[in-house]
Amino acid sequence: MVQNELRGELGFQGVVITDDLQAPGANAPPGSGAVQTLRAGGDLALLARTEGGSVSAFDAVVKAVKEGRLEQSTVQAAYDRVVALKQKLGGG
Repeated sequence: MVQNELRGELGFQGVVITDDLQAPGANAPPGSGAVQTLRAGGDLALLARTEGGSVSAFDAVVKAVKEGRLEQSTVQAAYDRVVALKQKLGGG
């Protein structure tokens, strides 16, 4: 939906942030949720419950790129959008 409709059909190029992937009712572990977020066109996977969730998500994204299950260009595009927003807001 994000990649096809929001970015494709509507042309949205801004940052897409998930809700808390560790919230009650989240149906995927933080690592898979983060990888799925990036694959779907999202940019930031919010993991607000534990520091371990963020570490797990980071490790899962790195592993997915190394194994070819997630394109490095997808991660780079998400990173570029976040950096552009940060610069626009004056965060350097």
